Amino acid sequence: LYGLALFAALALALVCVFALMRRSFTRLAASGGEIKKIKSGAVRFVRRTPQAALLRKEFARFAASANYMLNCGLGVVMLIAAGVALLLYGGTLLEALDGVFSRGGSAVLLCGVVCGVLSTVEPATPSVSLEGDRLWILRSMPLTPLQILTAKLKLQLCLSVPAALFCALCALIALRATPAVGILILLQILVFSVLAAQVDLFFGLKMPVLHFTNEIVPIKQGLGVLFALLFGFAYAALYIGGWFWLGALTGAVPYLAAALALTLVLTLLCALWLKKRGAKIFTELS
Repeated sequence: LYGLALFAALALALVCVFALMRRSFTRLAASGGEIKKIKSGAVRFVRRTPQAALLRKEFARFAASANYMLNCGLGVVMLIAAGVALLLYGGTLLEALDGVFSRGGSAVLLCGVVCGVLSTVEPATPSVSLEGDRLWILRSMPLTPLQILTAKLKLQLCLSVPAALFCALCALIALRATPAVGILILLQILVFSVLAAQVDLFFGLKMPVLHFTNEIVPIKQGLGVLFALLFGFAYAALYIGGWFWLGALTGAVPYLAAALALTLVLTLLCALWLKKRGAKIFTELS
């Protein structure tokens, strides 16, 4: 019964992904050179704030590209599927982990794994390159570079944070973690989501691919995407490895608190860089 429920959840997630992919693929495959006549009529405009309009543009681009969704959004499906699997088979996993780690060590291990999977959600990195030869349009508008970059960050956060928190909550329920450990892990996931988005945007600004003939080049083949992915995996490895080095001496709560503080410092430093240096780099892209 549990296996059937897990299969149904995974099938539903894949159906949602392919439904979005089908919309853009069908439009591209069926498009031709014919010019259709459009009847003129009343057009309704909705007023939005600049930030809301920019975020809507980023989501529209993400939903319109099958390559973009598949390569930068598949991690969302993986996080949801992992959360469902933890709810269904968490008891068996808990017994296996308790045989090797303490209860706190198991929580740290799963938190690191969630961070590693979360790093596969990285639409912020190619979002800069995908502006391509239309980059001048954004820069000609009465918008600050920071507003444009913030919209790209929000796109990734809107995709990654709900799925990551869902997976983390499922892991905590399966592990029956204490309230202190649970709160620290949820905060760690939340802060790392912001840090990962900022680092992904950092690599997108430092290694842009603005001139391309196929969008798969900046989405999948750019060096920025590779380094952004490696950063997430390296962070997860150091997070888990640090537990074996220090966690056994300090205990779960002090280790989690120290890791959260360090992640928060890195997040603030990245935010400061994006506000000053990152905005300047964006204005100089050509």
